[in-house]
Amino acid sequence: MLNGRVAIRQLPTDPVSASMEAVVLNTTTGVLEHRPFPTTTGGPDCDWTPIAGAINELRTANAPAGTVGACPDQRWKVQIGTPSTAGPYRLTVGVNQVTCANCGITGGTNVDVKGDGGGSVNGSNILVESATSGSANQIKGLKIVTRNAGSINYGIEVDATNNVANISSSVYGAWIKAVNQAGGKTAQLYGLRGSAEATDVNSATLAKGVWVGRSMGLQTMAYVGKPLEGAAPQTMEFTRMPQVV
Repeated sequence: MLNGRVAIRQLPTDPVSASMEAVVLNTTTGVLEHRPFPTTTGGPDCDWTPIAGAINELRTANAPAGTVGACPDQRWKVQIGTPSTAGPYRLTVGVNQVTCANCGITGGTNVDVKGDGGGSVNGSNILVESATSGSANQIKGLKIVTRNAGSINYGIEVDATNNVANISSSVYGAWIKAVNQAGGKTAQLYGLRGSAEATDVNSATLAKGVWVGRSMGLQTMAYVGKPLEGAAPQTMEFTRMPQVV
């Protein structure tokens, strides 16, 4: 037909069109429509952008500010799940077991990494630094807050497990290091600092800043170097606490 509408019972599935100019759509009523082929990054529906090749990434909100119209750019924040008031973060994962009681969701994020090769493998890699030296007043690599558990609140629980004979030279539940590099100055340097505070005199029966148990207890070592003399670091403090049972 030259003018008017065309209805078709079934459209052919092949060959697939390779045209980059326009597409023909079959609506739910069986009427064909002609629409421009999407040309902007991510498409006019603002989908995630696949980056194929050596990178193989799926991106969103990565375009420079103001270059993709109403689609997400670098100013946008990404929200997954329940809206959260945690702060203006680039990515927020929200879970509310009250409004989603039977959803089968028991946490915010899950990372499962299986290493199979040389070198080391990380479950998560976090780097937070000042864009220019000293421009950020306070930096926290990881901030964790837990509240109001019915039995026990863990700010962080860490397990390092070895269940294969002679496969690991050492197993550390936590390896924490504070480094002041050459050229830097700091008033205080702590490998680990703990504090326990009960704001009400009757709110806790026991408060411990650091509690240590099992085989070795706690072993700490602190060094200070002599960069002007080029000498080897000297031990300044060494503490080894007995086993606490």
